[in-house]
Amino acid sequence: MGPDGKPQWTPIDLPTPPPVPVEPTYHTMEGHAMGDDLKAGGRYRVDEDGNVSEGEEEIQEPLTETEKTRARAVFPTVDMDRSGVWEQDEVVALYKAGDSRAMFGAMDRRPRDGQVTEDELIAYLPKLKPLRGTKSLKFTLRHLEKNVNLLQQDVTAAQSLSLHMQHYTPEGNEAMDPGTDPSRLATYQIIIAHKDQEDASAAKNLYVDVVLPKGAQVTQRFYYLEGNVRYGEAPTRQCSFMPNQKGSLRCKIEKLESVITLYVHATYPEDAYDEEELDEMRSKGLQVTAALLVAGNVVHTASTPIMETAKQEL
Repeated sequence: MGPDGKPQWTPIDLPTPPPVPVEPTYHTMEGHAMGDDLKAGGRYRVDEDGNVSEGEEEIQEPLTETEKTRARAVFPTVDMDRSGVWEQDEVVALYKAGDSRAMFGAMDRRPRDGQVTEDELIAYLPKLKPLRGTKSLKFTLRHLEKNVNLLQQDVTAAQSLSLHMQHYTPEGNEAMDPGTDPSRLATYQIIIAHKDQEDASAAKNLYVDVVLPKGAQVTQRFYYLEGNVRYGEAPTRQCSFMPNQKGSLRCKIEKLESVITLYVHATYPEDAYDEEELDEMRSKGLQVTAALLVAGNVVHTASTPIMETAKQEL
């Protein structure tokens, strides 16, 4: 009791309650160093030493054997360039029911390398199974299967194209590498065009593969876009080297309205070909080949001698 005879509370020290554990996300971990795979978003765990590890993002349900079979059947058909993996432009071309780039990023996890393997696809699909609507597993598989079947229309459109390959002689010293023997240079011009320009419809999802000898050194590989390009956009697109295939190039053409011309500049260096070998290549007329592909099907092929028959007079 207090001096006034009324009840009086005596203060005591209570222990501070422990903080409620919060599972960190990208936003709560923003001030910590993280790798690119963590910056993609999702939920993470932190151990006693401060190490961040990835946790499960969504509830998953295992695939049935039938669902795995359907996924494995659709995988090689979405792989339009037959590289063995999915690339973002292939998924964008065939998945039209939502954010295809986000879906690609969600599949490309281990490793995050800009490619999706069949195993990564199979690991991703269980996350869709609990969902409904356009994000569901059932819808996604059916949507991809339907659009893969529509690729046959691209094959049919490509059959109305022509593919021509020839040597191209730049004017003056255009595109010549300083210090390179001009007799060891070759510039290949590849033209893809509609056979009937008056009755032409757009051809889509085209690939042009060019195969050169292993010792050739490619210095330029590009094609010009059709029509006007947007301000600040480059008027050309680069072709890429095919992995594990020396001397092979692949040019991706999303759409062709009328005609597109590709240029490949190559040199045949002395450490790979001596003068006698170059003369033999010319005399035998050995060929460089180009192939036009759609959905993994070779639609047209063309070729031209590796070296021009006679040395250019320079």
